Amino acid sequence: MKTAQAARYAREEGYRAQFGFPMRQLEKASGPALTYVLAVRFEERFEDFVVLPRVAVVGWWNGANRFGTENPASGDLAVTVQFRPDSVVCGEVDLTPYRNAWHLLGLGEASDQG
Repeated sequence: MKTAQAARYAREEGYRAQFGFPMRQLEKASGPALTYVLAVRFEERFEDFVVLPRVAVVGWWNGANRFGTENPASGDLAVTVQFRPDSVVCGEVDLTPYRNAWHLLGLGEASDQG
């Protein structure tokens, strides 16, 4: 799980958060299946979760659409994820289907009802 504090947009609805994926994990084509859960803190609570399989992150990073920037100082793929009421986007990649996609972890739907 990776967490980040979100920053609200000043002139429009929504917020953004920055995350880093270790490049050494993304460069491993083999190995155990790995799924990243991006947890976004916004106004004193965890507001959104984005569930991303490593294979998808690697595909986006190596794909034609803009997705993050390699940070040579940290060795991470740095991404800024933009959250709007009806969408989640990173660069030119639509992450909306991965918002609160707990089924990708085999957990079903998350609920506040305990």
